[in-house]
Amino acid sequence: MDQGSDELVIQPRRAAQWFLGILAALLFFHIIGYVLEAAGVSKDQGMVRFFDMNREYNFPTFFTAQLMFISSLLLFAIAFGERQDKGSFRRWMGLAAIFLFLSADEISGIHEQLSMLVVLPENWKRLVFFRYPWVIPYLLLAALLAVVYWQFFFKLPERTRLYLALAACLYLGGAVVMESFSGFLAESGRWRSWKIIVTLEELLENLGLVIFIYTLISYAGNRLSSFRIRFGASSEKAGGGE
Repeated sequence: MDQGSDELVIQPRRAAQWFLGILAALLFFHIIGYVLEAAGVSKDQGMVRFFDMNREYNFPTFFTAQLMFISSLLLFAIAFGERQDKGSFRRWMGLAAIFLFLSADEISGIHEQLSMLVVLPENWKRLVFFRYPWVIPYLLLAALLAVVYWQFFFKLPERTRLYLALAACLYLGGAVVMESFSGFLAESGRWRSWKIIVTLEELLENLGLVIFIYTLISYAGNRLSSFRIRFGASSEKAGGGE
């Protein structure tokens, strides 16, 4: 940018530390909520309800949705920065659209509604991974994305691939594996174990998203060093008119 102009610099490490600090605070209040619930406080009371990571429309849900939305914005920015390469542009834009949808899904609970539309044979429902029917279409989508993005993934820098793989393993481990297992525990009435798994589920999901954001910022900083966002001034002078 021009000499003397202001510039916003986003450091990946500082961004990750900031998000991890918020996540740690939410996790602390989530655990405090469980302690209060065990002490006889209603689960619909303020702290218990607003910080329960397994409930919808509260602070943890909003935080997760914002992580997804920020991921989407970063993906859009990277796509714009690599717009000269049509193949890369389409791949980054596709990911940006997916994370924008996931952000809306987290807030509105689209996947919960989808469970009502997916009809499974009774013997399938006994399997751990099919306790929540929405897992099936989402796993199919993940498999499709793996096929579509396979070559693109291996064209990325090695360090970027490593962190993206780690982020994906953490997120899917929480969103699919732990959530499915929590459904099994809930149906068997093992509520103490269920609460531990649910907490681990949300922790893994959010850790995966934080690492994903860290990776995107690092990638953009290394590959798109000339990328800037500028605000154009109006052609009319302030307060002026003819």
